[in-house]
Amino acid sequence: MKRMKRMTRISIVVAGGMLLLSGVTASSQTRGRVTVDNTPIDPDATSVDPSVYRGSERRSVYDGIYTEAQAARGQATYLQACAQCHLDDLAGDGVTPSIVGPSFHFRWDEDTLLAMFEAIRDTMPQEAPASLSGQAYADISAYILQVNEYPPGPAELAADVEALERIFIDEVAP
Repeated sequence: MKRMKRMTRISIVVAGGMLLLSGVTASSQTRGRVTVDNTPIDPDATSVDPSVYRGSERRSVYDGIYTEAQAARGQATYLQACAQCHLDDLAGDGVTPSIVGPSFHFRWDEDTLLAMFEAIRDTMPQEAPASLSGQAYADISAYILQVNEYPPGPAELAADVEALERIFIDEVAP
């Protein structure tokens, strides 16, 4: 009997939650539009461009998002702060992961450059995480992209959260 009462209470809670969710959906639809990041979205649309959620268009690492000069600075900083563990060729030593080639693509494909930037900044160098400037981490990111054969472009990669979250790491050009 106790089990039956418990099951009934669970059913009521679940049903109440579903009713609440359907009410939220219905009230959103009756307004005629939904805004995300102050951008109007048609609720009848079958798909929404993901860039709407970021307030700007999606970019790719294939768009030339760093300069050769920045990658050269990044290489110099990498050799001082990162090569001790990740080695000069970025291949890692078996304990420290490789950040080049298939290992890089397996880890970062379809992720944002912000995710990579933050992972590097928040954990590296291992003995002093977040000890470099934001620009130094951007330069190291540019170097890693260069070694992974992504093309350079006319403008430097900035250590800007909003810009980095719109740039996606694609193994294959979109």
